[in-house]
Amino acid sequence: MTDPKKVILGSTVAKTARHYGAIQDVEFPGDVSVSRFPKSWIEKDPSRRILMVQSAPLVSLHQVDAFAAAKVLT
Repeated sequence: MTDPKKVILGSTVAKTARHYGAIQDVEFPGDVSVSRFPKSWIEKDPSRRILMVQSAPLVSLHQVDAFAAAKVLT
């Protein structure tokens, strides 16, 4: 989210990487980083199975100078 009077400019060929943080769930096995953690459970009334997928992505910029924020003048 950014100020509505600003724009963000970036290069499509800039070097970036996607990293993943730890999943904050008591049922998650261990302190490892995974891209997705599926979790499912059953509720009885009404009968259904619920599936939830958790993720904690973080984009890392390796070429910071390839991006800029500018204020729009009207």
